[in-house]
Amino acid sequence: MKRLLLIFHLIMTIGVSLSIAQITTVGLIGSSTPGGWDTDTDMVQDAVNPDLWTLSITLTTGEAKFRANDDWPINWGGSTFPTGTATQDGANFKVFAGDYQITFNAATGEVVAGSAVKISNTMGHSYGLEFSPNDQFLYLTSLDERTVY
Repeated sequence: MKRLLLIFHLIMTIGVSLSIAQITTVGLIGSSTPGGWDTDTDMVQDAVNPDLWTLSITLTTGEAKFRANDDWPINWGGSTFPTGTATQDGANFKVFAGDYQITFNAATGEVVAGSAVKISNTMGHSYGLEFSPNDQFLYLTSLDERTVY
């Protein structure tokens, strides 16, 4: 009986170990990304917290999802972008065109993406409107001088 229990335990341990996939890359994919639905745009893994991934990207209006290891078994989507929580096999995110700085937590599904809009005037100065999801403020910045107003 002990032998059967040991064999059962061993089989279960191997089975569980095989079912847990290691995440080696996380990317953004979809009609709003440069690679469309064919190619992930890889994110950069945080050096301190391996669950955090970041990406600076220009997106077009369309849809996107996060996925691991350039494949579909592990993918995250949701109904709120640029901030919110993504879920495994969630719906495609609806994305508006803009420049984004995206942070994604693969363990919790938390998505934080700040975006910026460039505005130029006739005097040759460029300004940006940037939403900060962390403090929920909209900032006007001078892109010429890198000054926040």
